[in-house]
Amino acid sequence: MGTFQRGKHSQAFILVCLTDGPSYGLELKNRIETLTDSCDVDLSFLYRTLNKLEKEGYLTSYLDNLSKGPARKYYKLTKLGYKMLDEFEVDIRDRVKNLQSFLTKYEEFKQN
Repeated sequence: MGTFQRGKHSQAFILVCLTDGPSYGLELKNRIETLTDSCDVDLSFLYRTLNKLEKEGYLTSYLDNLSKGPARKYYKLTKLGYKMLDEFEVDIRDRVKNLQSFLTKYEEFKQN
């Protein structure tokens, strides 16, 4: 089990999890942990990143006062957020291709 760490791809996971619809912090934490095979998500890191993404225009937020208990702050993607997801897709596909090349070469080495 790994730790969900800072870095540009942590933002990609947050954004892609929001394609399922608006979400609040704890629910988003659970979505990310499910997607990343139970990778531990630090809530303080998650909220700092959500605030940063909102400040940069990739997300918007709103308060839900209709549910029982305290109001929850929900986050949702903006058009700019969807555009950023497209950029992450290109970057991640390139990285996967390069990592696969490494694994192929390594397997050749192991067989010799």
